[in-house]
Amino acid sequence: MLFRSLITGFGWDAYNAMPFHFATHNHYLSVWFELGIPGLAAFVFILAYVIVMARKALDAPSTLMRPYLLGFLFGMFPLTIAIFFGNLVNPWPYVWLYIGIAMRAAVLALEAAPHGVRRGEMPRAHELVATQRPRFLGRWPTA
Repeated sequence: MLFRSLITGFGWDAYNAMPFHFATHNHYLSVWFELGIPGLAAFVFILAYVIVMARKALDAPSTLMRPYLLGFLFGMFPLTIAIFFGNLVNPWPYVWLYIGIAMRAAVLALEAAPHGVRRGEMPRAHELVATQRPRFLGRWPTA
């Protein structure tokens, strides 16, 4: 029974219903205890996928979302390392909200990329004009 529970988990938020209240030492062990190996694999896959997707969107020629995606990467990658050393419980709704916003920004950046432009390849001039915002030169245009 115990071996099967370690593979399938004890259930969502079951740790709070247990008669003992010991620390699980990190968030990955907590997810493994509650959701088992499939839940832990799904959790790690989601965290890795959002980091890879945001990194892929940085290569898009559109520069509008690049600062936000860089901020997401510089926050999310250390978070995946930090939850190995601590149990993060309360802020997860905010983290998932932030992940959703960053993934929408990544989708917008990837949709703005012209089809056929690959990494390291320069886009043609008419594609570049359509994907970049105009720069403010320090003076307002006069009519």
